[in-house]
Amino acid sequence: MDLSHRGVVTVTGPDRLSWLNTLSSQQLTNLAPGQSSELLLLSVQGRIEFDARVVDDGATTWLIVEAAEAGPLAEWLNKMKFMLRVEIADVSGDWAVLGSTRRVPEWSGLLVWEDPGRMSAPVATPTPWWGGRPPRPGTALV
Repeated sequence: MDLSHRGVVTVTGPDRLSWLNTLSSQQLTNLAPGQSSELLLLSVQGRIEFDARVVDDGATTWLIVEAAEAGPLAEWLNKMKFMLRVEIADVSGDWAVLGSTRRVPEWSGLLVWEDPGRMSAPVATPTPWWGGRPPRPGTALV
């Protein structure tokens, strides 16, 4: 199903997982490429600022949020990076989010965030897996 109402924020750089680990409710330092999780990003007072679905591909950490939260999340993360080697980008205009309530064989080997309460969810790939056009012209799929 088309979940383009979701936003996508990427975090790249060698410090990305350890840095996100310090800001979040989730242990991310051992997040293996292709493994997914959920996280809450917390203020220094411990208040919830954002909730996100997260998957890492070994070079980029992908945060999937509500579309209206993508810009504010990227801005908030940029304010929190200080001297660390991380780059944050709201890439919602370049990626669309697709979801499924079951495993899709064609998604095998692609970057997939799996909802712990369901079988599978969004997938990231630079080309459409169905061989047709993406939901929005000029976009790839997450």
